[in-house]
Amino acid sequence: PHEPWDTPDPWNFTHQEYQIPPPTPCPGWVYSQPNHSEYFLRQHEWDHKLSHNDFSEVRFDYANHMALLDSQFGRLLDALPNNDQTVITVVSDHGELLGDSNLLYKGCFLEGAIQSLAFHSSFTLSPNNPQPAILGLTEFLHSVCSSLVSSSEIHIDFNHFAFSEFGSELLITDGNYKLIVDYANNPLWATSLIADPSEQINQLETDDPSSFPLAEFLSAASAHRSSCAKRP
Repeated sequence: PHEPWDTPDPWNFTHQEYQIPPPTPCPGWVYSQPNHSEYFLRQHEWDHKLSHNDFSEVRFDYANHMALLDSQFGRLLDALPNNDQTVITVVSDHGELLGDSNLLYKGCFLEGAIQSLAFHSSFTLSPNNPQPAILGLTEFLHSVCSSLVSSSEIHIDFNHFAFSEFGSELLITDGNYKLIVDYANNPLWATSLIADPSEQINQLETDDPSSFPLAEFLSAASAHRSSCAKRP
């Protein structure tokens, strides 16, 4: 859901209805970022403006709004034919920080702001597949595109990396590691999404920076920007 999140009745439940996870803490390394870093700018924009209680209220209201959307989606499902020819796909746009790193909305490449999930399932759930699938957006696109075309018709070359741009920054990720570079391809920060999902450690500032495959990621970033520059 998009702001405003002032959820109307009857979906404006009491807070006891939910077990809301707390926001991820703000990592200290953000304050050593250069002043053109989007994360650095957002952090200074929101620092000390909202309290823990403010973020808690926002997170509960966001959950209420999800309940509203879920109920409307249920009405859509009820109206669809129940057969194997119906496929349901729901793709989210982006996440919301909602207190992660003491930030609101989005505006940087923290995971809470950029995570997008895709729901893709046939309408009829078989006994062998009783639960709908929840996939990462890149994995979802790979799965759907591969199923739509046969190898004899067209070849789809999926890059090992996924890329995203915001402001003057570029994100490069392989699903495990994530690197953010600026307009000049200078590395700003990097995180290990599996080992450190709350992104408390900047891999570029660790005692063993060689543990992060920086050269490989910078090469991928350069190739991506070069490829984009050649497009009409």
